[in-house]
Amino acid sequence: MVTLKTERLYLKVLGEEAVSQVAEYYKRNRDFFKRWESSKRDDFFSESYQKMLLKLEQEDIENGNRMKLWIFNRKNNKIIGFLNFGNIIRGAFDSCFLGYKLDKDETGKGYMTEALKEGMAFYFDVMKLHRIEVNLMPQNNLGIKAVERVGFIKEGISEKYLKINGKWEDHLHYVMLKERYEELYK
Repeated sequence: MVTLKTERLYLKVLGEEAVSQVAEYYKRNRDFFKRWESSKRDDFFSESYQKMLLKLEQEDIENGNRMKLWIFNRKNNKIIGFLNFGNIIRGAFDSCFLGYKLDKDETGKGYMTEALKEGMAFYFDVMKLHRIEVNLMPQNNLGIKAVERVGFIKEGISEKYLKINGKWEDHLHYVMLKERYEELYK
């Protein structure tokens, strides 16, 4: 299992043993995340549903398709967010899409900046990817600030990119290339 460490955080791949912590994380952030994601069924917040999702995450990792790194505060060992590196495509593309969330009570403390830097280091230096892409709704000011702070470049707009709460929403498309990452952090 992958575990990365920063000054204040652990970023970990989780198994089914963490199901209660994961379910609790989603429950306490249910209303906060609602405006940024597709509609969730009520059973999504149950331990049984989260157990199934953790199993699927493991399968995706084994198949090389995705890796979700759960973010823990090192002080209290509490889940405060995640980075999801998904749709990993190798070969001529060597790219992935990044999704991330942070606990409603932990925004504005620099945790996501810290996590993004560590996650990028892992994916560029260890996993040898060439490109990380992220799409964010234009009104997601905190999310936009986080990726811009670590050096992602806006490439444009993805019109009607995702269906959020029953409505097709435009997203801003940001990219970090390995070469830019190395300029900024090496």
